[in-house]
Amino acid sequence: MVLIILQIFIVFSTAQRSSFPLPDVTPAERQFKVVYEWDTIEFAYRSDIERANAIYSNYYIPQNNIISDIKAFANRLYVTLPRMRPGVPATLGWIISPGDNGRTDPEIEPFPSWEMNEVGNCSALQFVQGVAVDTDGIMWVIDSGRVDTLSQGSTRHYNCQPKLLLLDLKKNGSIIHRYHFPEDVASRGNNYLNRIVIDDASGGFAYITDNSGSDPGIVVYSRRLNRSWKVRENNSMRAAQNAREFSVNGTDLNFAIHINGIALGPYYNPDTGTSSSGTAPSYNALNDNYERNVYYTPLTSYHLYSIPASLLRDPDFARRATPRDVLQAVTDLGLKISQTDGMIMDNRGILYYGLLKEHAIAQWDSYKPFSLENQLIIAKDDNYIQWTDGMSFDEEERRLEH
Repeated sequence: MVLIILQIFIVFSTAQRSSFPLPDVTPAERQFKVVYEWDTIEFAYRSDIERANAIYSNYYIPQNNIISDIKAFANRLYVTLPRMRPGVPATLGWIISPGDNGRTDPEIEPFPSWEMNEVGNCSALQFVQGVAVDTDGIMWVIDSGRVDTLSQGSTRHYNCQPKLLLLDLKKNGSIIHRYHFPEDVASRGNNYLNRIVIDDASGGFAYITDNSGSDPGIVVYSRRLNRSWKVRENNSMRAAQNAREFSVNGTDLNFAIHINGIALGPYYNPDTGTSSSGTAPSYNALNDNYERNVYYTPLTSYHLYSIPASLLRDPDFARRATPRDVLQAVTDLGLKISQTDGMIMDNRGILYYGLLKEHAIAQWDSYKPFSLENQLIIAKDDNYIQWTDGMSFDEEERRLEH
């Protein structure tokens, strides 16, 4: 598999030290290719006058735009630009997939349109940080409904109800479904819907991390039921006190970020260990004793955790389970050598994840113990891999992009 490093925003570093030795990294493991990089993010305005007016009105402030997530489909890379500060004209967009397109800093086309990215219009997209694309070419877009989340004293108080949109990528992003999360699942103005993975079981489920400061957890949405619920667990889904210290561009910080990265494992038989493809199998995964795990980690943590997807899919478990029940369902797989933001798993059960402190990307075979010896660093660079965030495979899973 060829690893493609997409330089997508002003990168950060972390200086928190751990007590674990760093495995040796061979020269081959340092190899990667930068395909896109920007000094500032540019958008595909329809004219120079329109761009100038956007800058003059502070609707577009170039230095406030960063890319967070990335997903590949057909010949496009879809990217998210969360509105953490003012001046982000579009929170979801696309660029052409890497190739002979002549530019290493392409302009971002708003998706599905400029109108669907209008700030303050609660029918449009307000704050998109994570997206996922299913096997039918449907993009699942989570919108927390908030803007200017890092701007103290902002005069813009747009707190729209958090929502999920399903966009048909084969029809240029036409909306095929819209769902608003209830207050007890994702609170308006206080949620921080972050990452999403799609499970094809029983009509489709979404597992979404909410690293809200007051109510972190995994939000579950059933497409068949058109319902959502939330699974909470205070030990594994909240920030760890011993992992709070970061250094960002040389500035020391101390803060807590709850459950963040999430990945979905392939089907397997828990009785025999037999695995299957990560896509929908021919058998009924729910009735034929097949399971799959959901892996997650708080950003402020050195631990990797998992929970059976069958429990997340069960609304009765979310409603009736005691904190002890949920705790017993969670597996603490072990320690990483650094904090992690972005992570993704392929259909063979190989987890790829960033190691922020080490400026590296690692992989782990989930059929082996999560020990230091089984965590292999596949790319490391102090300049270009300083904060690994969103990741994506191409449609044939031959290329990993982030």
